[in-house]
Amino acid sequence: MGRRVSREAAVKILYQLEIQKGDRKEQIEYFINNTEFMENVEKDYLIEVIEGIEENKISIDQIISNNIKGWTLDRLSRIDITILRICTYEIKNRNDIPARVSINEAIELAKKFSSEASSSFINGVLGSIEGTNEI
Repeated sequence: MGRRVSREAAVKILYQLEIQKGDRKEQIEYFINNTEFMENVEKDYLIEVIEGIEENKISIDQIISNNIKGWTLDRLSRIDITILRICTYEIKNRNDIPARVSINEAIELAKKFSSEASSSFINGVLGSIEGTNEI
């Protein structure tokens, strides 16, 4: 349960960082210290994902852009981009997590935080990413 809850926390933090301006470190610390469900979160994983996405955002976004046929990143919802970034990061950088697991988790995150249509779209984009040599 810890990894799923950790992914949900990552979505919430990364989405917050997308829409709010301000000190990133303060926002992350505030979230971690003031969110009720944090006792179930793998904090090391959470911090690694947040920092890893920030450090590799340009290359992650390029991979996503290359696989969203007929779309551009600026046309996607912030929550969908956040979910795509998390999964792309995992596929690219976490050899301990099978790509299929990351994709299935991304679909579940989309169903929970976005829409059924988004979950299908995200599945297609991530399936395309998984099949490329970009990772």
